[in-house]
Amino acid sequence: MNNDRKNKYKTIGKVINNEITKKRAAKILDLSIRKIEQLMKIYDTQNMTSFAHHSRGRTAYNKTKPEICENILNLYKTKYIDFNFIHFKEKLLENEKIKISYSVLYNLMSLNQIKSPRKQKLRKKDKSHPLRECRKCFGELLQADASEHLWLGIKHPKIFLRGAIDDATNTAVGLYFNYQETLNGYYNVLYQILKNYGIPMEFYTDKRTIFTYQKNNSKNEEKDTFTQFSRCCNELGVEIITTSIPQAKGRIERLWGALQDRLKNELSLAKVTTLEETNKFLKEFLPKFNKHFALPIDYNNSAFVDAPESDKINLLLSITSTRRTGNGSSISYANKKYLAYDNKKLKVFNSKTNVTIINAFDKTLYLKYENKIYNLLEYIPTVKNTEKTLPKSKAHKPKSNHPWTERYTMKQLSIK
Repeated sequence: MNNDRKNKYKTIGKVINNEITKKRAAKILDLSIRKIEQLMKIYDTQNMTSFAHHSRGRTAYNKTKPEICENILNLYKTKYIDFNFIHFKEKLLENEKIKISYSVLYNLMSLNQIKSPRKQKLRKKDKSHPLRECRKCFGELLQADASEHLWLGIKHPKIFLRGAIDDATNTAVGLYFNYQETLNGYYNVLYQILKNYGIPMEFYTDKRTIFTYQKNNSKNEEKDTFTQFSRCCNELGVEIITTSIPQAKGRIERLWGALQDRLKNELSLAKVTTLEETNKFLKEFLPKFNKHFALPIDYNNSAFVDAPESDKINLLLSITSTRRTGNGSSISYANKKYLAYDNKKLKVFNSKTNVTIINAFDKTLYLKYENKIYNLLEYIPTVKNTEKTLPKSKAHKPKSNHPWTERYTMKQLSIK
């Protein structure tokens, strides 16, 4: 008999012997007076063992069947090997139609010496940083960053995942995979934000990765991410805030932790192996992820502003560069020559006129001059045919006294 039952039996005995009152016994055992009276009846009619719970030694009616437990263990070892237990529990219900509580699953794993990959380890306590109050409105501040990781497993090279998360609701508003941390990746994230939500108020990002480009003490305008991305944000009316402290962007850092745990396993489960497949997979993964981790969005208190039309977005998310026109109004770009057209009509420029080349989001080239947009078409010069064409020779009929003709005539006469 454990101490709890001993104490209960001893206290009820004192009530029976009028040593203490029912009210006092109820306070000692933290029970109701009615329960004290029930225990007094048991004390009078039965022995000490009757104070044990009546379900002791019985098999619970809702106990998980051994064959189901065996199936769960087999699934984890063969199909869900790197999943944390909560994620594994969700997949059991979603894919395998097995409903099990987390406590039962955890006990089952512990009994079989299986530890969760996300098991917390004791570590040295980091230095504390000042807290920053999160923003109040959805779209008021978006934290953006990139994460280099073995997203497709150890058999594939590391790739970059760019993303942005809302500071107020923890909603991941955009994700995009690419081989390098380039402007194109952030433009794709911004494109998702503009199409799905609108224009945010501010971006909070790491200045060491996205906004600085310096080589040989000279900047290349076309490769300068700060120039291109800041120009785009400036035209949209979005303010950029930069920081070099990872702790200042706690939400985006925690997002990477969750994605490196869940998204990597989801990609492996779906047998995704190429970059194109990963970005396609994100379209169905992101809504489920936000439903699980993000807070409800109050659209009535949203700071997002309506985005421009698709054609305008295509021109905003672009790489711009300055060129000078050559003779014949031609423009050189990427080792090719182009001509500007306005409604299929050639636009004529003076020689050495400064113009802006726009490499749009869809890779279409445009020319901007005096706030007007022109289409650019590649100029392919016609090649002159230098080969001489020989005149066709006329058919020659031999004379009747030609030796060939005489021979033919004699042959015809012999046949007749």
